[in-house]
Amino acid sequence: MHNAAFRQEVLQHLTTLRDRWPDGHLHLLYVPGVEDPLQLRAGHARVHASARDVLRADAGADDAFLPHVVTFDCLKVAAYLLETDPALDDPLLESSIALAYEGLVGKDDRAHAVCGWLASPDDASTIARRLGQATHRFDSGTRRTVRVRWHDPRVLSHLWPQLPALRRTALLGPQLAWVAVDAMSRVTVFDAEASETVAAARVPAQSDTTQWTRLGHVGMVNRLLELWRQQLHDAGQTLPDDAIDVLHRYAAHASAQGLDGRDAQTYVLLAVRLKAGFEEDPHWRDAIHAATEAPGTLEDHANALPAAFWERYAAALV
Repeated sequence: MHNAAFRQEVLQHLTTLRDRWPDGHLHLLYVPGVEDPLQLRAGHARVHASARDVLRADAGADDAFLPHVVTFDCLKVAAYLLETDPALDDPLLESSIALAYEGLVGKDDRAHAVCGWLASPDDASTIARRLGQATHRFDSGTRRTVRVRWHDPRVLSHLWPQLPALRRTALLGPQLAWVAVDAMSRVTVFDAEASETVAAARVPAQSDTTQWTRLGHVGMVNRLLELWRQQLHDAGQTLPDDAIDVLHRYAAHASAQGLDGRDAQTYVLLAVRLKAGFEEDPHWRDAIHAATEAPGTLEDHANALPAAFWERYAAALV
């Protein structure tokens, strides 16, 4: 996608949402990090709020890595620029879109500081407080409280389809839509109001254990998503639409067989290149058993599989 097309898609979504809430606000969802690529922590005239107050008791919460909600000052800027579309005219909006695009094409890792654009009648403080309250969740399986990066669309896009309507509303509130670049590098809109009916109709309910397993694999899956994307790109192909679900499915299989770390990543990367049925092959089962019980990595034991195994199960994807 070219810069102009990306910009147009983002602005089109925001225009539609502005029409839904004509008296509402547009906000930037931003995590400055130590580099603060948009230079917003040094002070600026716009309304600004972060989850800092909600997480004050969390000693490990560095303000630079918390979600910040910055309200666009579109109308004031447009007054002296004589723009025809004052509701979307703010240099910060343009610079945030430009930075997000640089990340989309892999040219600037700092682009992940831009977590998207919010449209809502809610003010910045209300949204920041809601995001802060959602950050901590208790995992009944491990009996510990963990911090979840709900504000990162590369995390939320893995979980959104499985979240029940009440959880979506608790996170976004009853009147908020969030335009962002998801883990598949696509512009998406997280909108509890618009997607509730579709989600209920198409996505089967998952147990809390399944959701925690998926959450635990998000980091690895995102890394493997990029590797798989590059493999397919080199072969002149693109990721399938269900790439995230495919990777999570194999990640869960790897965990269920006692694999973790490098071995789990190897399992998933090999699995997406093999035809259905490979997991039942006795040679594959022997390799898995050796990886968990004998010296050496799964990669070592997979390299020792007979040529007949690869001939039987090699897929035409890569």
